[in-house]
Amino acid sequence: AGLAEAAASVGAVVVSDEIYDALVFEGRFRSTAAAAKGVPVIGLNGFSKRWLATGWRLGYVYFSSPGGELEEVKEAVVRLARTRLCAPTPAQRAAALALKQGEGFVESVREEMRRRRDLFAKLVGEVEGLELAKPQAAFYAYPRLAAKGDWGDDLGFARGLLEEEGVAVVHGRGFYDYSGDRFRAVFLPPPDVLEEAVERIGRYIRRHAAA
Repeated sequence: AGLAEAAASVGAVVVSDEIYDALVFEGRFRSTAAAAKGVPVIGLNGFSKRWLATGWRLGYVYFSSPGGELEEVKEAVVRLARTRLCAPTPAQRAAALALKQGEGFVESVREEMRRRRDLFAKLVGEVEGLELAKPQAAFYAYPRLAAKGDWGDDLGFARGLLEEEGVAVVHGRGFYDYSGDRFRAVFLPPPDVLEEAVERIGRYIRRHAAA
């Protein structure tokens, strides 16, 4: 609501990335257009997350402009799509069928991601020196390094973890968290891989944490 008010005050358009709309574990997803009533919104979505179809590069866009402010933009995008851009025909047909008949699959993906989220949170909670606020959506987590160590900052931690334990995470500053004590992990892998990865993370922390 605050963002919508700010946009309205300067006559701006809100561009909303809603790619994780189907992967909400607590509560319900509410689109930006529904929350920002009266404010023009361009919503972006696709099939890579809810359908686990990352290689298809297939997406879609919606335009919400109660006052018609986006009509020219919408028409320009449609013209561009007709002349320069086209997803492969088989992918388009599969996507259309998925939208009509595939909600059962989406639900199964959401429930499996919920189970892996819960497992990852449990495993991280057992590692001394790590803290985690359980994520409510998507399939990423941002553990906090409560322990200090000779890795220095989040980038040093990510680099050392990869070199010594073969576990790849992304330092928090790569996603605009400049606290220097967080990293991003993905809980998409199967449970046995998650268990092994967190065990290696814990081992690295124990080896390098300050006494």
